[in-house]
Amino acid sequence: MRLVLCDDHRLFTDALVVSLVDRGQSVIACVTDPNEAVRVVSRRHVDICLMDVHFPDGDSYWAVRAVLEAAPAARVVMLSADCDHSVIAAALAAGATGFVLKRASVDVILEVLQRVHAGELVVRVGGPLTRLSSTSARRLDRRFPEPLTDREREVVRRLVLGQATETMAKEMGIRYSTARTHIQNVLGKLGVHSKLEAVALAVNCGIVSVQTPQRQSMSA
Repeated sequence: MRLVLCDDHRLFTDALVVSLVDRGQSVIACVTDPNEAVRVVSRRHVDICLMDVHFPDGDSYWAVRAVLEAAPAARVVMLSADCDHSVIAAALAAGATGFVLKRASVDVILEVLQRVHAGELVVRVGGPLTRLSSTSARRLDRRFPEPLTDREREVVRRLVLGQATETMAKEMGIRYSTARTHIQNVLGKLGVHSKLEAVALAVNCGIVSVQTPQRQSMSA
């Protein structure tokens, strides 16, 4: 794979570059600014851009869209120290097809990259990988044998926002047990086994929409 790394923590990226190269990967560039990542992918063939979510001047969701606009064949995997569902959902909504925690081992990061390169949507925040075919995921909403009710869509939206079951029940004015039942119904209808899988599928199917900041490049 031909990779671009974008993260302002140089000790982290320098170590990651060495490890990925040792494992046979080609690191085209290692940059600290999302603007530079966009410039690189617009000028050179890149398979995957591995990009941190957070930078000193804000998040990089805007840069995901810019990378994909500059190089439609490329894919973006986002790195973060934060495994909040809302962060994952925003990354996927921006167009990323992979998400992995920065504290993951190099072998786990490489597996995520390889799966994404193979055409899967992959989220790894601990435990088994959450994997979905990125092509089929975008179409699944039309094939659900049991459409989600309005209340279940509200539950999905709150899962995407990272709400705990207790908070969800309180804000929706329902019992905790009722909220749990709604969540289980949602998981069953979506054909997934965890809240994280539901979040990934919901965002990529367009079951719910996630707004991410629309920021323009700061450089000329």
